Amino acid sequence: MFEEDIMKQNQDIFFGGQTFQGLADLSGQDIGKAFAQYYDFDPQDAPGSMYGEITPEMLKALKYDPTGIQAAGQSMLPQLLQGMEGSQAQKMITGSGAFQRQQQGVKDVYGQSMANVIGQERSRMTQARTPIRDIMSQWHEAAQSIKGY
Repeated sequence: MFEEDIMKQNQDIFFGGQTFQGLADLSGQDIGKAFAQYYDFDPQDAPGSMYGEITPEMLKALKYDPTGIQAAGQSMLPQLLQGMEGSQAQKMITGSGAFQRQQQGVKDVYGQSMANVIGQERSRMTQARTPIRDIMSQWHEAAQSIKGY
């Protein structure tokens, strides 16, 4: 899991006392002090303005958001119901299996549509990781440049 990996990679910097959600509570100064201690340099060499902050909105974007998926499902429901009812003519020839095939086709289209919606949500969540990774990489790069690495 992304959150666990991030915290494990940085546990020595935050001395294991920081939670993932708590990253949004850290000021640039807090981050600078932690990195100064970890990389063994004077905190005054790294003002807090050098360290970008992780916002609560960034962390929230990593969470699954069921409202969009539910809204998509609800918007598709009338079409699903209409397709499942079928035409009167199809119902009359149910012995041929055409009506059952038509219903299965409707279910398949609905299922694929919902799978696409879920895939889009997963993609959104994956993309939300990038700014956090970038900020945390910047923290390390800034500290390493001060230390002369």
